[in-house]
Amino acid sequence: MNNIDISMLKIVPTKQLADEVLQKKRRELSKSIWILKENIRAVDFYCYFNVRFGAPNGLFTVLKNKHDSDNLIHWDYTFDYKGYRINLICKNYYIEIMKEISFENESEAKQLFIDQIRNDFKYYGRQLSEFRKHLEPWLVFINPFKRLKQVIENQLTKLEDLNISSIKPNNISDPRMKATREDLEQWQKNAEQIGEKYVEATSLGLSISMLLPVYAESFVNFLIFILAKPEIKNDVDLYNKVLRMRINERVSSLHINCIGFYQPIDYNGVEACKAFHSIMNKRNEVLHGNINPMNYSFDFLYFEYRTPLFENFRDIEFDTYKASIRGIEFEKLLCDYQHVQNFISYILLCLDENILHHVKTIIDTVHPGWNKKTKRLGVLSANYGVEGVMIYGDDAKFY
Repeated sequence: MNNIDISMLKIVPTKQLADEVLQKKRRELSKSIWILKENIRAVDFYCYFNVRFGAPNGLFTVLKNKHDSDNLIHWDYTFDYKGYRINLICKNYYIEIMKEISFENESEAKQLFIDQIRNDFKYYGRQLSEFRKHLEPWLVFINPFKRLKQVIENQLTKLEDLNISSIKPNNISDPRMKATREDLEQWQKNAEQIGEKYVEATSLGLSISMLLPVYAESFVNFLIFILAKPEIKNDVDLYNKVLRMRINERVSSLHINCIGFYQPIDYNGVEACKAFHSIMNKRNEVLHGNINPMNYSFDFLYFEYRTPLFENFRDIEFDTYKASIRGIEFEKLLCDYQHVQNFISYILLCLDENILHHVKTIIDTVHPGWNKKTKRLGVLSANYGVEGVMIYGDDAKFY
C-alpha cells in the first residue's frame, strides 16, 4: 500500500473504540509515526474534519478536561481505513498521527495525505465558512504588567545575591594599616573582583529604578484597558485622551472613567499614593535625562584655585566604585518596590469584590487573550507550558 485514500476514511463510534480498548482487540500500531507541525494550520484540519465527519470521536477528547483549555491533548479523531485504525491527535505543539498501517515510503504517504485534505477543502467551502462563524477569534498578547513584574523581581533577586552591603571596606591606603607588598597584591586582585560586582550591581539597580515606575504605570493603564466604560472604550480619541492624562489625574479619575469601583481613589490622602507619586517624579528625571546635581550629590568640598579642601576624607574604594551605587542600593529599591506593591493593592481594594477577582486573574495571566470582535479579555491557557512526551522506543520512526 502506497498511501491513504482519504475518500475511504470512516468515522468509528466512540463506544466501539472504548470497547476495543477494554477488550484489547486491535492490531499493534505501526512504528512509523507522522508529525504534522510545519506548513499546516490545525484550525483548518479541525474545521474540515468537523464538517465532514462531525465532532471529534477520539477517546482523548472524551476524557479531557472540558472546564478549561488546560489539556495535553485538545482533540482527536480515530478513523477506520480498510479495517485499519488511524488516530489523529492534536497536542499543544503539533498533530500526531498514529496508525495500524505502514507504507513503503512514509514521507511521501504523509505528504499525499496532507495534500489530499487540502485539495478536499474546496468541496466543503460553504460548510467550512458556516462552521468557522461559530469559532471565536482570539488574539494572544504578552501582558506587559506581568512581564515587568517578573523582570523586576528577577533583577531584585540577582541584586540581593550580589550582597554588596556585606563587602567589608579595606582601607589599605591608610598608612596605619602597615600594608606589605603581598597585602597590596591581594588587595588589587580583590578590588578587581569587587569592582566587577559593583558594576553589575549598578547596572541592575539602575535598571530596576527605571522599570519600577513603568511597572506601576502599566498597572494603571492595564486597569483602564480592562475596565474602561463602554463610551470610552468604543471611542478611540476619548480612550487615548484618558491615557494621556497626567498620572495623578489618571489615577484620581479611575472611578469616573472605569466600571467596578465602589469608592474613589484618595490620591492626595493615602500614603501609598504619595509614595507612588514620589517614585513617578524620580522616573521623570531619569526618563528625560534631567541633570540636577542636588539629586545625585554624594560629597561636598572646597577649592582654593586648584587645591581641593576636604570636609571629610573618603577612600579609594568609594571613589573607584562605591559612589556609583548611591541611591540604587538593594534595600532602597526593595523599599520602592514595596511602595509600588502597596499602591497597586490600594487601587485593587477600591474595586467591587466580583470585579476584583476578574481583574486579579487577568493581570496575573502571562499571555491573556483579546477578542477584538466582542472587545473581551480572557484567560486562554495556563501560565506554564505543558507537553506530554511519550517514550516510543528505539525502533520508532518519525516522519
